[in-house]
Amino acid sequence: MFSDNYNEYLKGSAEFDKYQLLVSKSFIGIGLLTSLYVLTQGIIPYMRNDSAKKGL
Repeated sequence: MFSDNYNEYLKGSAEFDKYQLLVSKSFIGIGLLTSLYVLTQGIIPYMRNDSAKKGL
């Protein structure tokens, strides 16, 4: 009885691990894309404007 439940639990947790890995990978991907977008759209033009104001 107990071993059957444990095997079912292991199967379920393996499926859950796959799903969790997929979700975490997609979150990392979204985070990287967002940070790249912020870098290119926000920080780099801001730094260019800042250095242009200083006359560099």
